[in-house]
Amino acid sequence: RPSPVDVDVVNDTVHALAQSIPPRAAAQLVVRAAEMVDRRIAALPDSILEAVVAADNPFNLERHRHRAEHLVEMERALR
Repeated sequence: RPSPVDVDVVNDTVHALAQSIPPRAAAQLVVRAAEMVDRRIAALPDSILEAVVAADNPFNLERHRHRAEHLVEMERALR
């Protein structure tokens, strides 16, 4: 179901905080967070995964499939 959180406020706050983190450290943080999410999704029971897919909700459980292209983009931007 939709989050009760005001996503614009959260995004603005995170953006402001992210500006204080050195770029390479921010990239490492993002990669670690993505890996953690991958592990959490991999640990979910099939019944939950099937329910997420069946609900046609905005959560894309396959986002990791195109992460490599973003890693290349981040590395390029950090040079």
